[in-house]
Amino acid sequence: MVAGNNTSITGFGTPKKPWVISTTAGAPLLGLVYDGANGSTRPVISGNNIIICSPAGGGVPGAPSQMAVQFPGCPESSFMKMYQTSTGMRSAPAKRSTMTTFVSTVTMWPDMTQVELNPLQGQPPIDQDTVQIHVITNDTCWPMQYFIQIHYHRDAALSSNVQAGIQEDIYPLINGVQGPKTGHIQWISGLAGGSLIGRASDLMSSGQTAMILPLAPGASQNINVRRKITNQGGAFTQAYLRNSFYNLTILGVPI
Repeated sequence: MVAGNNTSITGFGTPKKPWVISTTAGAPLLGLVYDGANGSTRPVISGNNIIICSPAGGGVPGAPSQMAVQFPGCPESSFMKMYQTSTGMRSAPAKRSTMTTFVSTVTMWPDMTQVELNPLQGQPPIDQDTVQIHVITNDTCWPMQYFIQIHYHRDAALSSNVQAGIQEDIYPLINGVQGPKTGHIQWISGLAGGSLIGRASDLMSSGQTAMILPLAPGASQNINVRRKITNQGGAFTQAYLRNSFYNLTILGVPI
């Protein structure tokens, strides 16, 4: 007689001493190998479950956890978790942050001179949106919270017979919707002691980091950049904004 799966046979198989056929609980197929090393004991079968270690997580039934000793200060939630699957034991994914950088090219916004800037006196800010759109996709298997930083560059110069100024504010556009302001520039030209004062600059500004949309695994969002131009009053005799471009830094943090 040959014993089948989860079956044991003892005895001699005679009328007075018949075979004793017994069955054991069918343990799940986990691909586990017991080696008895490090003082471990054979895994215990409880119903259809294999008890691998104590609830304290020490790795040996009844042994205390070594987590606090080996990694002091780390909360229990920061450690890997194990899951039983049909093909074996699997751990939780090791969550990681992501960083993506997009570099634009000159000129992402059209050059502007006093011909375009002077009519804006006393008017609400004008929005200038980049045509280029960047796609941010969460390619992890856990939700991510995203943050953005916009580095904005432009050359500029202006002069005026009266006090006049330009203000530039930088925003991300998230799926076409204006997000939080990440950059601000203000510059003024005018008279000082009867002499004409001009202003010129070649400026690369690093904007503050702002939180944007969280994304579920596999979800995407579209990002482009808006600058708001405001003429704060006064006509320019000479003025230009040119060579404007930006760099985007997108940081994803696991939720």
